[in-house]
Amino acid sequence: MRTDSWSLGIRSLPYMLLSLASVHPMWPTPIYGVPQSSGGVITFLDVAPGGTAINTAFNWNSTEDVNDASGAADSNSIYFLSSGGIFIHSANMVTQTVSDLYWFSGTAPAQSLWDLAYDRVGNKLYGTSGDNLYLVDVPSGDPSVRLNNTLVGPLGVSRGVTSGGLGTHGSDLYMASQVGGVWGLYSVSTSTGAATLIGPTGPGGGISVQDLAWDWSVGEMLATNGWNIYTVDLNTGSLTLVLTEASTTRIIGLGDTGVPEPGTVSLITIGLLGLIWRARKLRSSASI
Repeated sequence: MRTDSWSLGIRSLPYMLLSLASVHPMWPTPIYGVPQSSGGVITFLDVAPGGTAINTAFNWNSTEDVNDASGAADSNSIYFLSSGGIFIHSANMVTQTVSDLYWFSGTAPAQSLWDLAYDRVGNKLYGTSGDNLYLVDVPSGDPSVRLNNTLVGPLGVSRGVTSGGLGTHGSDLYMASQVGGVWGLYSVSTSTGAATLIGPTGPGGGISVQDLAWDWSVGEMLATNGWNIYTVDLNTGSLTLVLTEASTTRIIGLGDTGVPEPGTVSLITIGLLGLIWRARKLRSSASI
C-alpha cells in the first residue's frame, strides 16, 4: 500500500504541472514566429527550444499586414512591424494580447523599416531600411508617443529587394541578406552600420533567410527561410536544417523573448516544492 500511494503521488506530479500550464502559460518559450499576413486572423507561432517543433500560440484578429518581428523590452513580449513597416506592435505572449500600434515620426529619416532586432543587453532597437541601419526609439508603452529612427550609417552592401533579417546575440548585431546573388551572414557594426561578411549560409547561392532570432534556451541563433527552421553558425555563417515544413503559412519574422524573470522562476519553484511536499505527505500517511 505504501508503494501504491507513493507512486500515485509521484505519478500525479506531471499531470498537476500540465494542468497548471494549460490554464495559462507560466512564461513564454524562447522564440515566436509571426506569419505573413495581409489582414484577418494572425496566428502567432510558438517555436519549441532549438526549433524542433512549432505550435500555435494564439490568434489575433486584425486588419494589419505583418512584415517582420524581433525581441522586445518586455521579456514576455515580441515586437512586430505592420503596414509596410511603418508601425510597431508589441505582442505579449503570456497575456496573449497585442498592444496598440506605435507610429514612426514623420520627420524621421526612415519612416518605413524592413527589419527589426532588439538588443536586450543595451536596451536598443535596430532597424534597416534599404541599405541603411537605424537606431529606433524603444516603445515607451504610450502609443501616442511617436518613435524616431536615427541613422547609424550605411550597411555598405546592396541588398536590392531581398532584405533578409536581423538578429542579436547579446549586443552583437547580425544580418542575413542576399548580396550579389549569394545569401550570407554578416556582422553589423552598431557604431557605423557597416556590414562585414562572415560567410555564405550554404553552398552555391546559399540558403535564403527571412529572419533571425537568438534562442537562449539552447544557446543558438535560429533562422527561417519562411518554411523551415535552421540553426546558424555565427563563426562561418552556415545554416543547419532542424525542422522542415515548419509552418503551412510563410513565417515572415522571428521574435526572441527574454530569460524568465527570477521572481517568476521562484514562484514556479515554490509550486514544485509544494507538490513534492504533498507527495511525501502521501507517502508518510501510507506508512502509518
